[in-house]
Amino acid sequence: MQVQELVGIVPWNFIATICNLFIQVYLIKRFLFKPINEMLEKRKAKADAQIQDAVKAKEEAQAMKAEYEKNMQEAKNRANDIVMTAQKTAAIQSEEGLRFLGIQLSMPKQGYGSAIIPIIFIIWFMSVIEHFCTKHIHPAARNIVTPLVELVITVPVSFLVFGPIFSALQAAIGNGYTALYNLSPVVTGIVLGAAWQILVVFGLHWGIVPLGQVNLAMYGRNTINAVTGPSNWAQAGSAMGVALRTKNPDVKETAMSAAITGIFSITEPAIYGVNLKYKKPFYIAVVAGGIAGGIAGAGNAAALAGGPVGILSFPLFIGEGFIYFVIGMFAAFFGSMIGTYLFGYDAANDKA
Repeated sequence: MQVQELVGIVPWNFIATICNLFIQVYLIKRFLFKPINEMLEKRKAKADAQIQDAVKAKEEAQAMKAEYEKNMQEAKNRANDIVMTAQKTAAIQSEEGLRFLGIQLSMPKQGYGSAIIPIIFIIWFMSVIEHFCTKHIHPAARNIVTPLVELVITVPVSFLVFGPIFSALQAAIGNGYTALYNLSPVVTGIVLGAAWQILVVFGLHWGIVPLGQVNLAMYGRNTINAVTGPSNWAQAGSAMGVALRTKNPDVKETAMSAAITGIFSITEPAIYGVNLKYKKPFYIAVVAGGIAGGIAGAGNAAALAGGPVGILSFPLFIGEGFIYFVIGMFAAFFGSMIGTYLFGYDAANDKA
């Protein structure tokens, strides 16, 4: 009986326990679960709103990026159009040439900046005008009116008369080179090698230089540089001969520095500072340049790239005729140096 009472259920205790459980569930749901759920809902809503804002911001950023890329592409397209239009315009103008006072001019693309013959004739023509103005204009207005009259008359005449004549002379020289080289590379080398520095002095070499560029572009070889390059060293050799022969320290210094620069293809100091001044060294350099040009032409030597011809440009000539080119360069230098030392410089020049 006592064991049964220990495991038995007391009705009132059971009812009280059930009631207590319901009360606790109600209180937990009322005062704990509900605030927590409301808080979670608010946080969820806030998180959803932030996510939506982020998505919206991302979409706006992507739209801005797309707009930016579109604008950049349009700007690039406009820039490309402007460049292409400018290039087309430049090409058309280049083909059409320069116009002066509505008249089409026959003018080389490189202009007359390196030419001497047009300048000589223009200066001569200006001297004639100045002489006329000096004779017929009153001294009170002469200093003001004479330059104006010279410019007004000389500029049109320079572009309309001297320019076309000079261009025709350049074209004739270029056509002559093509015919001569087709006839004999050796003869071409002799003639052009001897005449090159003379053409340079008068600016006429620009009629031949474009032919070398055309040959280089079409055939990958420029024979002009090969047969004319030794003339650079011929001028340098003559300057070196003067430096070795003279007793004048000033002349020796000038000639030596001119010879060194000539070896690096800068021949102006040798030509204008030494060789033309004493004349015979220039003549000897012309002869040596012709012989050396014939040697280079005999080997059909040619440059494989553009550039001035000097000691640093030897690699440009590696290929067919390279040995002939090297022999021609050294023959030009030492031949003109020895010739100038023996025959090209008079001791009387030291006293001048």
